[in-house]
Amino acid sequence: MFTLEWSQVLDFLSTPTAQSILLVAVLLVMMASSFYALRRLRDQINEAPSAASERLTNYREMHQRGDISDSEYRTIKSLLAEELQEELSNAGGADSDEEA
Repeated sequence: MFTLEWSQVLDFLSTPTAQSILLVAVLLVMMASSFYALRRLRDQINEAPSAASERLTNYREMHQRGDISDSEYRTIKSLLAEELQEELSNAGGADSDEEA
């Protein structure tokens, strides 16, 4: 029966061929994990931003819970009002284009 001793394993791992194979294996694992991380990051970036109405609802709930002050809520509400107007005008323009 063939038995390996640690000295034989260490001798094999000290050869250039074994070191090259280990290096390539480590590089492949690193590349695969990098591709996975980049893919997840890209998917998160490409997600559609939430509509202003959804964000306004979230801020309204935060205001009701007391997480944000009245002045903060008014400021946010005025900023999001502009975005809501844009969304409504863009949605209205898209609907009229589809009907034509």
